[in-house]
Amino acid sequence: MKKITLQDIAIASGVSRVTIWKAFNKPESVSDALRTKIIHTALELGYPLNPEVIDQNASSLSLKGHSSRLPFHIALVVSRPETSIFWGKIITSLSEELSQTDTSLSVVCLPFETDTDYVLPDVFTDGSLHGLIIMNVYSHNQFHALNELPMPKVFLDCIPGIPFNGLNGDLLLFEGRDTTESIVRHVAGQGCRKIAFIGDIHYARTNYERYAGYLSGLAQAGLPQLPRYCLTGPIAYDSYQVEINSFLDSFEEMPDMIVCASDYIAQLTFQQLMLLGYRIPEDIMLSGFDDNFEFAHTRHITTVHVQNKNTGILLASQILHRLKHPDTDYQTVYLRPKVVFRSSTQKTPGRAS
Repeated sequence: MKKITLQDIAIASGVSRVTIWKAFNKPESVSDALRTKIIHTALELGYPLNPEVIDQNASSLSLKGHSSRLPFHIALVVSRPETSIFWGKIITSLSEELSQTDTSLSVVCLPFETDTDYVLPDVFTDGSLHGLIIMNVYSHNQFHALNELPMPKVFLDCIPGIPFNGLNGDLLLFEGRDTTESIVRHVAGQGCRKIAFIGDIHYARTNYERYAGYLSGLAQAGLPQLPRYCLTGPIAYDSYQVEINSFLDSFEEMPDMIVCASDYIAQLTFQQLMLLGYRIPEDIMLSGFDDNFEFAHTRHITTVHVQNKNTGILLASQILHRLKHPDTDYQTVYLRPKVVFRSSTQKTPGRAS
């Protein structure tokens, strides 16, 4: 059996190893709630606590009413968090927020691709978890299996096609229809008439809603929908560059503007357009979504700013509400990010209307 270390307790508790040491050796420097959480986590993991540590804390903890119950233990279920700093920032914020409560957090990473007979790991059915936060999981069989688990759940985004009343948990979504619509109307006002869209609308509900905003923007601007300018079919994450290159190479006449469902897509599109000799925005305008500054070329691209830190805080608040009130009606909450207009959609003197 693996020897449990302070680092193991730190990871499970969502705090630093220094904080764990203080809880055991300088209890007055750590809040009662956090100290309770750390001690219970250590006991759950099987860490050989010095009996004096338990004795020294027993009286003060019991005064707060914590001695009779263990803290909540929830799992953050995520697929491929390493693909973007975007997810990492949300995870960090979520962990920091829950560390201030009687809630321990574990991170469970699911494989991106699975067979139809895929079975969830035992951790979801062994009774050790009180609730789940699910984000960046878009495999349909995984999503449906998680949705059927009989415990409180909060989803950040979901697969397209599943109705709200089919979700057995709360749902947080980044609003994308109105924001994308406003971008399309903006560039139409700049003289763009042939407006393209790139994004797999079968991947996530957020992508689908951004596409719906694109269509609505075209309609409001009195512009026709041109299917040849839409790349919306299923696209694997590691195939986007090839698909985008092929898409752009297929045009006999280039679009005036390309709306991308994410900054990741906008970055790849920008790079290919530069290789083809096109200028942004003089020749083609471009927009993304997320305001993800990890991509160098997107820093001048019009986007929609998503507050990662605030998203983690809201996820923590929502799962705690669901744990404490499991029988209340499920909630669907739209987070309303703001459009950030930058030079990539700015009309230049030499651009024809």
